[in-house]
Amino acid sequence: MNSLWKITAIVFVMIAYLGFVSAELSFDNIKSFDDKIGTYGKVTIRDWFGLQSLAELELKTNTERCANDCSAETEIIMHQTGSLVDDIRFMTSIGNDWVKQDIINYDFYVQTGTKQVDVNDYGLNCVNGEYIAKNDSYRKVCTWGVTGTHKENKPIWSAYNLGDEVEPGTYNVKLEGQKEADKKVDWQITSQGKLIDEWAVWDTTAIRVEWYDGGVIIGYRLQQLIGEP
Repeated sequence: MNSLWKITAIVFVMIAYLGFVSAELSFDNIKSFDDKIGTYGKVTIRDWFGLQSLAELELKTNTERCANDCSAETEIIMHQTGSLVDDIRFMTSIGNDWVKQDIINYDFYVQTGTKQVDVNDYGLNCVNGEYIAKNDSYRKVCTWGVTGTHKENKPIWSAYNLGDEVEPGTYNVKLEGQKEADKKVDWQITSQGKLIDEWAVWDTTAIRVEWYDGGVIIGYRLQQLIGEP
């Protein structure tokens, strides 16, 4: 009888101890990155045992160079109920360093469907012009413009708030941001508690040309890298 009580007491103490340890410890999820998938690589996030996949994230499109308006689209496969994006931070390139710095504005959207829209087709529109008697023909007069239309499927986007939870499934998430034209920005999201900083940046399309007087900037302008002398 005494032995039974001792075993029961030991089991009770062990359960209580394990409960205390579980409450004190914070088990982190595991992130892996495969740069061989797609254009920007694929992130896979698993639970802390590494046995259960929580989410897969693949950046599909990104405005590599943008002045003010920038965007990126990411496919996120959720294997468990949870939030698509927990948080975001913006890192600005200053000299040889990256500094955490907010941009002007940003919004997240999630695709909720598609719709058909009419899209213009462009080409040469030609009509008969001057008559040429020598060879009994007309000189063609052509202008560039709309030649017709065709149907395309366009995504329907709905606003997404950071931390909003969704059911398991595949989601397309779009980030739109506005930055200063001369800033190079690395946007980094957090999903399933893991920071993702392996993807891409929003680089500038302009360079800042400055004039100095005694070491003081007295004026500047933004010069486009492409299309402006």
